[in-house]
Amino acid sequence: MSIEYSLYTGHPRAVSAAMNRQIGALVRHGSYHLKVGITNWPERRWREHRPYGWDRMYVVYRSSSWKKVCALEQMTEQKLRNLHLRMECECWNERAGGAGRIPENGPFFVYILTESR
Repeated sequence: MSIEYSLYTGHPRAVSAAMNRQIGALVRHGSYHLKVGITNWPERRWREHRPYGWDRMYVVYRSSSWKKVCALEQMTEQKLRNLHLRMECECWNERAGGAGRIPENGPFFVYILTESR
């Protein structure tokens, strides 16, 4: 399994700078295709994504609050879109953050999928 856990907790605004640094490091070290998402079961979600060619899943944030994970997903997606505009990476998110189905119970996690250049 290619899942790496480096969990931040706390208010999204307090952790977004650290998340942005982590995304920058991923891009600098060869990850070109990136996608951010939310799940309440990272292992299941990885099994769903893996057949589509993703190399690794980074589970980066945990919260019991659906609103907080949605807020952080949106902030992270905006960072990816900014990198995409600068041609540093390809952002594979089709919709704005928090647009998916709401799981019945938490905890909830924000994850980043990567694929090398």
